[in-house]
Amino acid sequence: MLEEFLHHLEKKGLSHKTVKSYSVSWKRFETWMQSTSPDHPIEVAYATQRDIADFKRHLLVAGGRGGKPAWPATNQLTFVHLNAIFRFFAEQGYILTIRSDRSKSQQELAVLQSGLPAMSRMRCCGKFGT
Repeated sequence: MLEEFLHHLEKKGLSHKTVKSYSVSWKRFETWMQSTSPDHPIEVAYATQRDIADFKRHLLVAGGRGGKPAWPATNQLTFVHLNAIFRFFAEQGYILTIRSDRSKSQQELAVLQSGLPAMSRMRCCGKFGT
């Protein structure tokens, strides 16, 4: 499915570097998903809202190089890419929507999203270290 999405981007005229950036974002998410459940591999295309919220939390805490928080720009670009990928999957009929596996998932995602700007400000101001 991802290869089809990447081909779609190429057909739209996006640069090779941009297409590769989408692939890197997907691979980052895929690698994290597989690390969370090594005994029971999860098909990343069928991630739940909770999976995505947990991944966002991971990036904010230890998703950067050397286990440090990922930079705010990395977080933003990663989720712009993932949003486009999942939207394409839904448009192609591969998935219906990003589903919730728990009733609290929506609330957790909203709480996490509301904390993102403050976390980003702390990161850019050096409160997380360098």
